[in-house]
Amino acid sequence: GGLVIGWFIARHHEKLGLVLTPLLGAIALSLIPIIAGERIALFIVTIVAGVGFGSMIPVTLSLAQRLLPHRTSLASAMMLGGAWMFAGVGAMGAQAIDEALGIHAAFLAAAGALLVASMLSALLPSKLLQALDH
Repeated sequence: GGLVIGWFIARHHEKLGLVLTPLLGAIALSLIPIIAGERIALFIVTIVAGVGFGSMIPVTLSLAQRLLPHRTSLASAMMLGGAWMFAGVGAMGAQAIDEALGIHAAFLAAAGALLVASMLSALLPSKLLQALDH
């Protein structure tokens, strides 16, 4: 997903991907408990959910490096460390939610996290992203 998204999203047009990709992933995650018995549909929706989780990491890494051009190692560490932290904490959180409230709630919580990511990305100033490298 990251390779495909990175190939399609042009510089200075990353915001749309940062908003839409996690939004589509959130929709996919919220559908998983509903279509659990349909193997082909579940397979497709699971792939879309995975793309929603991870495909924008290369784009955010690139943006971070362009926002901090003299501290690219720091920018990379912050983006990758943040992604790994959310992956680790998210798995433990989903397990705790599953044990307390059930699997449907765990999927909805993960979808909610992606929805928050989408909304936060919408707040990025478009002018700032377009002004990078000019």
